[in-house]
Amino acid sequence: ECGGKSPAFLSLDIEGVDVEVVKSTDWSCVRPAVVCVETREYTAQGAGRRVSEINTHLAAAGYAVYAETCHNTIHMDAEMGRTIS
Repeated sequence: ECGGKSPAFLSLDIEGVDVEVVKSTDWSCVRPAVVCVETREYTAQGAGRRVSEINTHLAAAGYAVYAETCHNTIHMDAEMGRTIS
């Protein structure tokens, strides 16, 4: 139980286990307004790909993609996004 408190901003960069952490988090309990997650994976040869599984899971939890950088995707609570725009 979170006691009704969550950080306003959560940044995840966990070197390869980001998907597992996003999937195992109870987003109804931990509800930051903004979640920044490293969504770019790299192979040993340096080729990168965007991990769409993270975006899909956060969308199901009520987060919308706000922006993307080279390595990260920034998600905003979809309800909060309506009041900001």
